[in-house]
Amino acid sequence: MVNEAAASGARGALIPEFIPEPLARCAAGEISPELALMELVSQLRSDQTEEALGSAIWNALEKREAIRAERLAKVQRLWDRMRQTVQTPLDLL
Repeated sequence: MVNEAAASGARGALIPEFIPEPLARCAAGEISPELALMELVSQLRSDQTEEALGSAIWNALEKREAIRAERLAKVQRLWDRMRQTVQTPLDLL
C-alpha cells in the first residue's frame, strides 16, 4: 500500500509525498532499514526507488522529523551500497 499525500507547510509547499509502505514503516521504526530495502526492491523499479527515497527523506527533513529522516537515510545508504556492488562488476565487462 502506498501513502500519497500532498503536504504543505508554513515555509511553502513540500514535495508531494510518494512513500511506499516499506519506507513509511521503516521511518516509523516498525521495520529495519534492511527489510525496508528488500521490500522496496521487490516492489519498485530502480528509478522509482531512488525517487521515493529522495522524496521521503526531503519531506522528513522539511518537517524537522530528524529521527524519521535518519532512519530513511540508513535505507538510502544501503541502497547506494547495493547499487555500487552491482554496478562495479558490470563496469568491468
